[in-house]
Amino acid sequence: MTVVLNWLDLQLSDEDLKRVAEGLERPIKLRLVLQKLVKALLSQHPWTTRTDTIHLFHPSHRYEVNQSVAMPKFPEGTWCIAQVIEVKEDQNPKQGKFQIVRLRANGEEKAYAASIPDAQPLPFKIDPKRLQDLANYFVESYETQLRNAFLQALERFPILIYLLQTDEVSPISFVVPLEDSDLNIVEQLFAQNPREAKRTEEIVAYLRSQGRLTNLSDEQATIAVKELLERNGYVLVSEDEWLSLEGAEVVDRSLQRRSPAPVIRDDNEYYETVVLPPEGRTLAEEFGEGEEEAAEEKQLSLDEWRERARTQPLKLPPLTFQNIMEAYFPLNRQLSEFLPPGDLKRVYLRFHAYSESEPMTFWVSRTERDKRGLKADELDKERFRQWLISQGIPAGTTFWIERISDFEYRLYAKPLDPPRIVGQVKFPSIQNGELKFELEEVQQRWEGDPHIFKAELRFEDLRALHEEASKVGLRIATIVRRVFEQIDPNGQGLYWSEVFNATYLVRMCSPRTVLGVLYEQPCFESLGNGRFRLKPEVPLRIVRRPPIRHPKIEHFELPKTIWANSPFAVKVRTKYCQQVTLEHSQDGHNWQTFQTLSANPDGQKTHNFKLSLPEAGRWQLRIKAVTPNGATLTKQMEIQVQPMPVTQPKPEEREIVEEFIATLPFTLPQTLFPIPFASEPLSESVFQELKKLTNQHRLLLSLSPREVDELLQQRVAESGQFVTHRLIADFMVNLAQPKPDESIADICCGSGIFLVKALRFVREVYGEDKSVDLFGADVRPIACNAARLNLEANGFTDSHVILEMDSLNAKLQDSAFDVIFGNPPFDLAKVTSFLHRWMKMLKEGGRMVVLVPSGILTGSQQRNIRERLVNEGTILAIVSLPKLGGIYGAAGNVLFWLKKTPEPEHEPLLVSIQSEQNLEAELREVLEFCFFEDEKRRIMRYLRQNPSGLRTYELARMLGYDLDRLRQYLTELAGAQMVRCVRCDEDGYERWFALG
Repeated sequence: MTVVLNWLDLQLSDEDLKRVAEGLERPIKLRLVLQKLVKALLSQHPWTTRTDTIHLFHPSHRYEVNQSVAMPKFPEGTWCIAQVIEVKEDQNPKQGKFQIVRLRANGEEKAYAASIPDAQPLPFKIDPKRLQDLANYFVESYETQLRNAFLQALERFPILIYLLQTDEVSPISFVVPLEDSDLNIVEQLFAQNPREAKRTEEIVAYLRSQGRLTNLSDEQATIAVKELLERNGYVLVSEDEWLSLEGAEVVDRSLQRRSPAPVIRDDNEYYETVVLPPEGRTLAEEFGEGEEEAAEEKQLSLDEWRERARTQPLKLPPLTFQNIMEAYFPLNRQLSEFLPPGDLKRVYLRFHAYSESEPMTFWVSRTERDKRGLKADELDKERFRQWLISQGIPAGTTFWIERISDFEYRLYAKPLDPPRIVGQVKFPSIQNGELKFELEEVQQRWEGDPHIFKAELRFEDLRALHEEASKVGLRIATIVRRVFEQIDPNGQGLYWSEVFNATYLVRMCSPRTVLGVLYEQPCFESLGNGRFRLKPEVPLRIVRRPPIRHPKIEHFELPKTIWANSPFAVKVRTKYCQQVTLEHSQDGHNWQTFQTLSANPDGQKTHNFKLSLPEAGRWQLRIKAVTPNGATLTKQMEIQVQPMPVTQPKPEEREIVEEFIATLPFTLPQTLFPIPFASEPLSESVFQELKKLTNQHRLLLSLSPREVDELLQQRVAESGQFVTHRLIADFMVNLAQPKPDESIADICCGSGIFLVKALRFVREVYGEDKSVDLFGADVRPIACNAARLNLEANGFTDSHVILEMDSLNAKLQDSAFDVIFGNPPFDLAKVTSFLHRWMKMLKEGGRMVVLVPSGILTGSQQRNIRERLVNEGTILAIVSLPKLGGIYGAAGNVLFWLKKTPEPEHEPLLVSIQSEQNLEAELREVLEFCFFEDEKRRIMRYLRQNPSGLRTYELARMLGYDLDRLRQYLTELAGAQMVRCVRCDEDGYERWFALG
């Protein structure tokens, strides 16, 4: 049998979305995306491998009641999804027994004959040349179902994003850039503490607290902020934490392996560059000191790393005096692969010895060879040292690292039972500029390298000895030779790490430097396996020339997308250069200098330039680095600058329109559906009260306000009280259109959802600094407590507005409120009493949006209240709702009433929603019908009345629209080829013309 796609049960795959994403370069309307999706699905015909199909009606097949089937329709190649509502058996002499099947589709019913032996199938084929026409037809017929299936697929396969505020779909890589003013606010946030990493949600919340991002959804705001941070050079240091450029430089400087004490730069760097034999490279690698090429790693994404990351504990190199003094663990190749990828990351480690310890924050840097390491506790090295001292963990101890989560790890040392006697340990001291050692016998209590234990010393002497040694000023090779003379006078040989620890106490150096001395100087002989002995008869070879340095421009990094007239960051790393200059050119010839920065002639330095380019198109960037001897190095790159995707209105246009709108006697309606809860984290007081109210003591402090509302809703329902469906609450608040500083009441408030959503509506639409006057009451104590907590979790801290009382019998002020919400118990007598009370409480011109049972609108005993509703105000809308059941109670009706004499010939809007299945889409359509049905028709009427066209601000002033809303409608009309725009007429303004 022939199968076709079941539009009511589409199961879209990642591959389906990839087909839609192909060719998308900027956001387009969701309806156009759905047409592209349907066109891609139709092109797959026949659908032999898909599971979301349905059989096409066949006259020879038998059918049963409630069975679903597809019916071919005109135009050819289309079909509708129908349901069998009735089956009758019939017969005639020619065809014998057969069925009469009645089908219902899209509200229409038709009867067909079925179960006829040898009957031919109904004609059906898809013309590949008519895919666009067919796509238009199916989107027109099944837009709601297609929209729901598409948005559900986006949650599973985030190839595209849905921009809720503009009803558009965008490629995941395309985000409308934020403005420079947003960047300035972000910079202020990071400037408060440059070393502190900020989570993306913290940055979004801070921007919203400053009145920004108010027109963006949470997802859109998050993506836009990440794009802003990436474009301006901010560094991602954990799964969702960012450091500013300045903060990254502060951390990088603090991650330097060398101490701030004086360093002799004579032969140290020479030995760092000595080419080691294979055995020496292996020894250096064990201490995280391998060759630069060997330490490089393939850059992986976090998901790729998770797939191949090691799960078993990893043994770290043994702890040295250098690790203790400078508070780091060497980042060798194994540890580098064990930790999350990236140039600069921070991970949280817990130390475990005999007892638990508080977690410390460690930074991981892979940006430069001399900064590869794992640094302690937000750069607080002293805390790390003090912990080692308190646990009695000396140099030579081996630590193990174990993953708890991607960015949290456990460090532990393994105790030896019984302890090992390591023999005579040399405790060093400096006497008259000479290195001296005293011998004592000690025990090794932890698993580790016994050779390093042999160079053990007392912790309390470590810092004083190091500071005194730094003043001696001996050459590195001289110190290494004297270590052999003092510790190994008989020439039996020493292990190289033992030599390094003793040397480090007198001269700050790295393990790589000591290995360079041991393999480069002819007076040292390798005995194999990392052991060396001194040949006293051979003198030290004096290093007479500084090492040859080859200046380099090592790294040149740009953001993925660069916008015209928008700042972006250029990250450059140089080595052995005097100064670095950034230049730019549009033609590759006329170069302009942007900025010149000083470099580091003795090592590496990272430079961060921030610039903007005025025009879209191809540009050339060039880095010029000047070496200490005056030579110049250059590196050039071509970049593509993208035009800003949104045309901004001229300031004078916006001023003209805003001044006109300010004179209007009404406020333009705003839709925000669904209404989001607050995004701020819970306060400690809300968290504690929530645990008491819900009797759940394992709640997480990281609960969102939405999750708090769900807990409170369930708790109120458990007490025997019905609650309001959250989508219906959002719908009712949108009908009421609350405004800043209005007084709002709900005297049967339950968990306070109407008050919460009214508050969030005002703050999301008009700004987080706006508020409303709220009043709530309920006869049940548990409901009052829940309402107080719900409001506080969403940013309203005045708990005195919720009172426990019998609202029908208490004395309440008349004509006191602008807006009243309510969902009372569905007892006709009580609802009638509530309606009388609500009407008295409402101000003249105020709005009432309440849920009432059907009997109020039809029962004969409720005639008086209906007469009051008709005679004392205006019934704007009655929306009949389907039965939701469960904790939501019986089916009801939304009554939208205005306390104002009705206009002549006024007719209320009457809507009936039959099914819960598409409740959200149905409620959204009602809102659009209430507020925006005639908007586009009015635009077209004005444009047709003006054949010479209208400027954008002229049209906005005629209609009373703000510019952003008008541009949204004009974009939709232009996409439907109903209007066109000429952007460069004689006066420089956009001018719009009607087509057809």
